[in-house]
Amino acid sequence: WMQPTGNLSLFAGTDPNHAGAAIWDAGPVPQPNPPPPAPTPTKKLQQLSCFAPLVWLAQGEEYMPCSVDWSFPFLERYANPDDGGRYWLRTKLPLADPSSDDLPSFAGNLASAKIYAFWVPKDGGYTDLIYFVYFGYDRGKPAANTIWGSHVGDWEHVTVRLDPALVPTQVYLSQHADGAALAWGDVQKTVCHPVVYSASGSHALYPAPGNYKYANYVIISFTDNCSAGTAWNTWGAMECLDYAARQGLGPDAWPRWMDTDYTTPGPNPADPASGPIYRWGNQKQGWALWAAITVVF
Repeated sequence: WMQPTGNLSLFAGTDPNHAGAAIWDAGPVPQPNPPPPAPTPTKKLQQLSCFAPLVWLAQGEEYMPCSVDWSFPFLERYANPDDGGRYWLRTKLPLADPSSDDLPSFAGNLASAKIYAFWVPKDGGYTDLIYFVYFGYDRGKPAANTIWGSHVGDWEHVTVRLDPALVPTQVYLSQHADGAALAWGDVQKTVCHPVVYSASGSHALYPAPGNYKYANYVIISFTDNCSAGTAWNTWGAMECLDYAARQGLGPDAWPRWMDTDYTTPGPNPADPASGPIYRWGNQKQGWALWAAITVVF
């Protein structure tokens, strides 16, 4: 993340026990900024709705987002003996080959799609609003007579960082194994919603339409293509969750698949909704990759 601009410094203090505390340094003797009152659940819901992104899905996108509930009938949960018995997901139907994209569920279902919106308190009075979107399939790039990097299960996310006064300061966009942080003022918006573009097939997120090179090897390079195809107003399809409290906000409940005791079988171990999920997607085959979802809140 970039440092905040202006006269608010995350690291202006000298007490090592309070590193990262937000203090004002406008005068010769810095004084702590009084913390605002803790936001109510209603306030959290308002902020999550206000700053939810508008996502432009690419023209001709073949692999649309969907809700996890929509995808679960096509998937099964299993304890992976090679991973200490932690529960993974895989497709019920086998893939014909590592680059196969012929399962009907891979097309997704935009009508069912949800944005999984997390309220995440951070150090120094800051808050991250993290908006996750799920795709049943990520299509890789053609190279050397195959498709590199395809995988079942694809999570992408947009993070909006709020300062202690709940004012947005930054936006982070996930891009493959990396991402990009931008100042709030540098992001296109519609009213208060950041506007982002989902790359065709890979769904990596970018701030504008165009072509983005994300890998450049000696013999090969890969490029993401973004365009304004289908506009998805995610604030109309939110499932809101309080990450620190491990509970839902408003009418939403904390899902079992978000629990972290990954060896818990649950009442019906094969049912993806029955318990925690450590890995989303089939294991690696050849050059195809499974989606390893490890998210630091």
